[in-house]
Amino acid sequence: MPAEASGAAPTPAGRPIDPRVAASVTASWGRIDRWLAENARPLLDKMGKPATAAAISAAEAALGVDLPDDVRASYAVHDGSDAVGLFPSGDYLSLDGMLHQYQVWKRLVGEGAFAGRVSEPRGPIRPVHYDLRWVPLTHNGGGDHTLIDLAPADGGKVGQLIDFSHETGPEGVAADSLAEYLSRLADALEAGAGECVHDEFIDWPSDEPLSRSAFPNPKK
Repeated sequence: MPAEASGAAPTPAGRPIDPRVAASVTASWGRIDRWLAENARPLLDKMGKPATAAAISAAEAALGVDLPDDVRASYAVHDGSDAVGLFPSGDYLSLDGMLHQYQVWKRLVGEGAFAGRVSEPRGPIRPVHYDLRWVPLTHNGGGDHTLIDLAPADGGKVGQLIDFSHETGPEGVAADSLAEYLSRLADALEAGAGECVHDEFIDWPSDEPLSRSAFPNPKK
């Protein structure tokens, strides 16, 4: 059942989630799902079902990390977006997809593919090509991501989202948290910044250059 029809906030068992964070994430997904129901129903029908607490815990164990509360709360609403290009940076990965993408980068790091390579990100991000404390949240199909940063540089926030290019590494901070990002996504959809194209993906048309994860200004 889609979150917009369930009428109840997810309450996963296991490690407690800050109720305020869970409420914020659930409210944002409710707004996103309502927009999809009204403007892109086929996309809503493809969105992932809620992940169980056990599945979220298993993903954390496989990744070897503790995911932030807002990330866990988000997966308790939707376990990814299937092949729906919901975010400007691509598909919202399922837990399985997140683990698969992380394992690709972990293998490359282990093989020394990025030894000695540095990046020049904007903002408080470690200046390396890939850090194993970065977890893929989205994927555009070509190796670019929005990443969950669990080890920010000085001045950054654990759980901040960063834009990432497979060619040049981290580019900049997309949002201080997934909770903030989802709220901004809901705002942008409701304001008319995104368009459903061929019932397949959300397009974010703009005449201005944007960062990989940014939302354009709504159409006038």
